[in-house]
Amino acid sequence: MPVIPPWPQPALPELTGQGPPPNSHLTWAWIAALLFSWPLGIPAVVYANRVARKWAEGDVWGARQDSEQAQTFAILSMVFGLALCLFLLT
Repeated sequence: MPVIPPWPQPALPELTGQGPPPNSHLTWAWIAALLFSWPLGIPAVVYANRVARKWAEGDVWGARQDSEQAQTFAILSMVFGLALCLFLLT
């Protein structure tokens, strides 16, 4: 007789035909926050941390949206940080 857990189990997204989870860009977000521009890097880290949770909850669209936001903020942080360094060095 199978054991039934006392709480509902979430469906595994890999088994529901939704494809692989989106990239969270967490590494790039932390690098951008620590090395380039922390005001733009912090939102990148926040969005990157939300990707896995939303994917596990079954919110595919939300996970993909947060993945794109994390990538956007990480890129903006790096561009702003590099531009500021070039401006200060010239």
